Parts: sequence; C-alpha cells; structure tokens
Amino acid sequence: MSEENNHSKWDFTLPMLVLHNLSLDSIKLQVTLESRLRAMLAWAVRLVPDQLLIVEFPPKNDPSAVPVLLADSSAYDDVVAIVDSPSKSSFYFSFSQCAPRALVCGGVLEQVLYPCNDLLRSSVVERVALTPHLCGSCGRSGELSRANTVSHLEEVLGVTILGNMTDAMQWLAPSHPAAENNVVEDSGGLVITLESDSPNEKLSEDQEHLLSLVLPRNVSGAKLKKIGKGWSSALKFFCVPVVNEKNTMSHGAMTFIKMGLEEEVEAEMNVTNHMNQVLGGFTPHVLGYAELHKTAALHLSLADLGGNGPKSFTELFDESSNNPTDGKVLSRLESAVDFVFGTLCPRLHLTKAPDITDFCVADELGLCKDIGGKHGIESDLHMSSAWVLEKVWRKHPGDGNLASSVRTQLLLTLGEKADVDRQLKFHKRHPLELPNVCLHLLNDHERLARLRAASECHHNMCFVHGDLHGDNIMIDSKDNRFLIDFGKTGLGHSLEDVTWLESFVLLSYTQLNTDADLLQALDLIPALAPEVGLSPDACFEKQMDSRALPVPTAGRLLTTWRVIKRMRHYLGQTLRQDSGGDVGQAGLTAVLLLLRNSIFFLAARENVTKHRRRVFAAAMVCAYANLALRAC
Repeated sequence: MSEENNHSKWDFTLPMLVLHNLSLDSIKLQVTLESRLRAMLAWAVRLVPDQLLIVEFPPKNDPSAVPVLLADSSAYDDVVAIVDSPSKSSFYFSFSQCAPRALVCGGVLEQVLYPCNDLLRSSVVERVALTPHLCGSCGRSGELSRANTVSHLEEVLGVTILGNMTDAMQWLAPSHPAAENNVVEDSGGLVITLESDSPNEKLSEDQEHLLSLVLPRNVSGAKLKKIGKGWSSALKFFCVPVVNEKNTMSHGAMTFIKMGLEEEVEAEMNVTNHMNQVLGGFTPHVLGYAELHKTAALHLSLADLGGNGPKSFTELFDESSNNPTDGKVLSRLESAVDFVFGTLCPRLHLTKAPDITDFCVADELGLCKDIGGKHGIESDLHMSSAWVLEKVWRKHPGDGNLASSVRTQLLLTLGEKADVDRQLKFHKRHPLELPNVCLHLLNDHERLARLRAASECHHNMCFVHGDLHGDNIMIDSKDNRFLIDFGKTGLGHSLEDVTWLESFVLLSYTQLNTDADLLQALDLIPALAPEVGLSPDACFEKQMDSRALPVPTAGRLLTTWRVIKRMRHYLGQTLRQDSGGDVGQAGLTAVLLLLRNSIFFLAARENVTKHRRRVFAAAMVCAYANLALRAC
C-alpha cells in the first residue's frame, strides 16, 4: 500500500501511539519488551479508528515486528498507519491540524530521540510522552545509558516520562475505561483447572488474563498445580498445557509458571537467563514473559527426560518418609543431595565478588536488631537470606522486637515455664535440657553484643541460590536433577544454601506424628548441635552417629537422618574449603544461620497446628543459641 493511500483514511488529529523502528529480529531478543508491546497493542487496537491512531515508522532494512505483535496479523494494514517514505520529515509537516498527544514506543530507546524531537518541533502534536518500559535496547557496548537518555528526553526535549503501561494508557486515552481496567478483554477462552491445598481457591480474572498472555497462542487450556507454602506473595505453579495444533489436541510437557510483582519477576527472568550460562541444562529456560498492570508472569521449561513429569525433592522426601522400607526412593534423595551440593552449588559459588568483604554475620541476619543492629531488610546487606527474621518480629504475634516475639513463640509452645526457667525441658520423658534462648541470649544485651563482635566475618561473597528448599529442586524419573526459582539468587555467603535446605528438612518436611517421633527427633540434637561446635570433623557421618543415640534405623526419622547426614557432609566440605583459613569463624557462621532458620520455623505459619514440630524447633533454637555463645 502506498503512503498516500494509507494516510488518506486516517484522522491524524487523534491521539497517537507511535511505533518506531520495531524490527522483528530485535524484538525476538527482548522477551520483556515483546510481551509489553503485545499487551499495549491489544489495548490500542480496540480504540482504532475513532479514539486513537496507531502510527508506525518501520525499520529501514529489516522486517517489521508489528504484524507479529498484533493479535491478528492480517489486520496490520487496517489498524496501523504506516509511514515508510524515504524522507519522514515530509510527514511531520504535511498536516494543518495538531494532535493532542503522542506516546512513542521504540525498538531502541536512544533512537526515539529523533521522532520525539521531530513530533514536537513540527507541531504535529501538542505533547509527547514515553514509557521506558516500552522501548528496547540495541545491546551494543557503546549504547547510551538509559538513565542519561531518559533525562535528555525529559529535561531537554520536554517529553513526559511515564512510569509504566497503566500510566501510559491513562495518559494516552484518559476517558477510555480500558485504561483503568484490563489490558486484554478476556483470557482468550483458556480453560484452566487448578489443584491446590485450598479446594475452593481460584485464579482471579486478572491472573487468568496474565496466564493467557504468557502461554503460547496454540494453548487452549492449562492444568495448574500450585506449589510452595506461601512464604511470599508470589504464586508458583506446575503447568501442563493443552496444545492444539493441526486439528489435534494433546497435553504438553510440564512447565513452571511464576506470578508476582513486575519488578521481581522481571529480575528473576534476567537471573534465570544468567543461570543458564552458569549451570547449563540444569536450570529452566525462559519460554515466555507477560505483564498485566503491575503484575508479571514468567513461563519456564522443566527438563523432563523421564516422560512422567518431574517431582520435587519435597515430594520424594514425603514418599520415602511414608514408606521407609523403600530404599530406592531414599537413595534417589541422597543422590540428589550429592548432585546439588557436590556439582551445582560449587559451580554457583565459583562466581565470586572481586574483593573480600568484612561484615558482621549476627547483625546481617537480624539477630542483633534489639540492640540497634540491622533489621535484615536493608538494601546494602551481604547475606542473600538476611530477610528471614523480619517475618518473625513483623507478623502477628510478633510485636516489632525479636526477643519478645521469640518469647511469645516459646510461651505458645512450651507454656509458662518458658518465661521463668533458665533451663528448658522439651518433653517429660526426654532428658534433654538447654539454656533458655531468651534469658540466656536475646534478652541479655551484653551477650548479644559479644556475639555481634565475635561474628565479624571476612568472606569472598559468591553467587548463591538464596531460596534452596525442596520445592526448588526437581528430579525426573531418570534421576536428572535441576534447580528452579531464582527469585532470590544473588551474591551471598556460601553456607546459606546448604543450611537453608537442612532446616527445611528438619523443621518443615519431617513429620512428627507421635510422641515417639518427637523423642527420636530430640535424640538427634546432640549430633546436630555438638558441644564442640560445627567443624568439618563434627560433620563426618561416624561422628554424627556417635552423638545421636540411638541412631534412627526405621520409621519416618530414618529418611530425615540419612538425608541430613549427606547434607552435613557437604556442609563440612564448605566449612573447610570456603573458610579462608578460619574454620572456627566459618563454623560460627553456620551455627548462626541454623539458629536464624530454627527461629523462623518456630514461628512459621505452617507449624501453628503442629505442636511436636514446634517443640523440636524450640529445642533447636536453644541448642544453636547455646552453641553460638560457646564460640564467643
């Protein structure tokens, strides 16, 4: 279609959505930008031709991405005014009337300087706006800083800078209800079934819309299984898509979907791509990304070479615990521990910060909050999992202070004796007695200060997973193991991952259904928190068995003990290899991490109705607190 014929049917006095230099090749390399532009065009097309005009300045030498971005590519010529003349400047000066406003989107942010300048200089429009989220990057090393480009657009050219897509829609078409409601009309007929621990749980309308955006267009349905225990506001699902192709319908391979805040999910997508480079095929690949309002969804592959869909480490642990005579499942768990901590985590830990960092471990973990220490939520912390204790003192029945919040949890678990007894017993038929963590440490500010000083650490920070629990370790039927969910991955301490999973195994996955189970669990504490401290030697299997009397040989605790001993083997290796020559200091760091984790599970929502597990957690808290003070 010629430029003249194309322009004659359009009303250039309407607000304009201007698409500049969106090439097919560049869009394919920018998944986030592609998703945002699809959503923006899905909304804009509904306003054409009466309320909005879509204008494209196509790339000079490459195919345009706009037809592909439209829900109906055949409507391209009918909904887009294409300006493809050799001299675009003639376009700017060919109109006698002025449009009220234009929103500019572009494949390369720094190149939209030109259409923004020309639109304003030629008085084609009264106002020009830009959303950086709707502009891409050329990816070359000499590219201008996005911050500098945006500053120039705003301060020099007078372009209005809008923060997100919702703001962009409201600015461009303030009177249209779609600017305040949904970007897309519906979920495209997607049939969704949801399996969840809450039988009446359903996805919201917006969540269904988001799912329809992130899944491929040939998917007509999705079977979702919600995973995770609700530690964060993000939603995670295993997804089996129903695929329609060439008049056939089939169930696709299981994939993984995560929904959450836009900034967090986008950051996780970027880290996941980086993890592909570091860990190769043992991580998911990004299949899709979509945004709706300020929420985003990430669609990831799950490697599955077994054909029956992968299972999580948590699921296999439950299978083994419920059938402890099945040694095959237990061996698979031990092999998974070997691969994760013997192969994958060491690869992660090879990515190190360039310099040794000095920091206080007890302070970073929030244990010294009540004496003016850090809260664990500051932006400049070095421990990847520093956020954990905030959930104890901030959420009910926490009262803002750590000591009194832990005291409340001990009272709920052990009764009034926890408020006065300096030595606590945890079962009338078990001899274990330990110093009261509140009276012995958390309420004793002098001891806290001593612990704070003793935990000064000199460490070469490295990449850690940051949330390595059993739901984030996947195992297929051929025993291929891989990691998922890199939302908290970043620089941290090499001991964080192994201690985090250990605490989940002991205080989240281990079922203590009878008093006999609890008594057997309490028998393990002298081995888990040995009086000599945590050292490589104390992590040897024979040393652990000698301290845990009697050693579990049957029942649910057999799985727990076998898995924990494998993990302690790798904890010992990490203490030896990453200690920088100070094994005692590394041991104290491990103790403080395990203390922090045990406090977290003592207060965890999932354990509110599990009294025996809370008692076990209380004993672990007191044991690790006592061990930490011994190291001072």
